[in-house]
Amino acid sequence: MNHGVIGLFKFGKRIHVEEFCNLGRLYMNSLGYFKKLEADGLRADRCEATHLSFPSQKVELSVEIDQEYQPIPGIVGPLRFSRDRDLNANVFCMYGLLRSQTQVLIDPRNFDFGDTFAVITDGDEFLRRVREAKTPKDQQVTFNLVDYVEPETHFGDMGIFKKFTHYRYQSEFRIALLPGTGEQFSLEIGDLSDITVIGRLKDVNKRIRIK
Repeated sequence: MNHGVIGLFKFGKRIHVEEFCNLGRLYMNSLGYFKKLEADGLRADRCEATHLSFPSQKVELSVEIDQEYQPIPGIVGPLRFSRDRDLNANVFCMYGLLRSQTQVLIDPRNFDFGDTFAVITDGDEFLRRVREAKTPKDQQVTFNLVDYVEPETHFGDMGIFKKFTHYRYQSEFRIALLPGTGEQFSLEIGDLSDITVIGRLKDVNKRIRIK
């Protein structure tokens, strides 16, 4: 396994984590689902599926008035553009422990995701099964770490593998189905009990040792 990841984890309620391990069922919600969430501060993200983001001080927004484009002054904060089709993408979210996190390990804010963790003991084999999973016609599975960028200074492309830095503590490794179904989809990759270990989420850092 590459991508700078030395460990993959899934957090959640025990019943869901056990289902993930025993059935290999990856529940993939659409980005539109996460964008519309209101009460869930962990999972909700109104900036999901942002296509482009620009600092307002580095771009000029103009509007056509009397057949001439005139600049609009006083814009504060970044300018963001989205495409409706990107909201259809389905994603399955995991925690990617990085080499750069060997001192801090898993940020305790992630403990609010549930009461149980599953750790993948063979990342290469897990991703092989993900790649070989059956998908609907014209759909493709891809995966990568999420890259976290500063909301006030990022200039240019975003996409499904970029989020803003206030979510960096989640260190998300994202498995995506593209172009997506626009609704919940289950990617079935088969029994994972041979390459997973389950434990209590609040104890996860006590059970990790990195040499």
